Amino acid sequence: MSLFWNKSAKNDRHPGYPDLPLDLRVGAILNLDLGEILRYEGLDLTVALPQEELIVSGVSSQNLFGMRIARVYANQGEVRWLVQLNCEADGTPKDVSVFTCTQEIYPPNAEEWDVWLGEGGLIGGPDINAPNGKTYQRAWGQGQYMPPVESDEAVYADAKAAPASIAHKMMLYSRDLGDEATEYMFLSADETPDEALVRVWVGVSMFTGALKVF
Repeated sequence: MSLFWNKSAKNDRHPGYPDLPLDLRVGAILNLDLGEILRYEGLDLTVALPQEELIVSGVSSQNLFGMRIARVYANQGEVRWLVQLNCEADGTPKDVSVFTCTQEIYPPNAEEWDVWLGEGGLIGGPDINAPNGKTYQRAWGQGQYMPPVESDEAVYADAKAAPASIAHKMMLYSRDLGDEATEYMFLSADETPDEALVRVWVGVSMFTGALKVF
């Protein structure tokens, strides 16, 4: 019995299962370049970057902002990570971002949801004062308010099975870390047939060579 995850033959895959760059796939093992991790040491990151292996549990691909966006969801114990690659039209990665989910918030009623998604709400406002005591400025759009960016994502946890559908209403924020480095906060109101919640992702960008796939 092989100790490694087998790659699914293309003719065995679900017809919508995406072909992702760098041989990213469900079951792959990810490592981040140690030198790139060390570049962020001492820069007051909210969450330290992972130095251990990540196991890919889900993948997706979608068009957004005129780019192909490849996403990989990965686990390290109970910690959930999101690796996102912005790609050229031919699938060549331009950059990679690594986020970890720091909060999951379940607004209990319409009034609480309006705080997040209503006109002038938190997702789309000019800045976010986060629980970590840091302030993040909106990275997308201009002015005092920008409506959340909406997208529908099909996440595959199994190359042969139908995907899970997630409707996102999201916005990206950032703060300067110094030394030409930036930390991002990605707010996303997510809805599936089973639940609705707000996820808070925090992370950084790296050069594409920093992501190792096995």
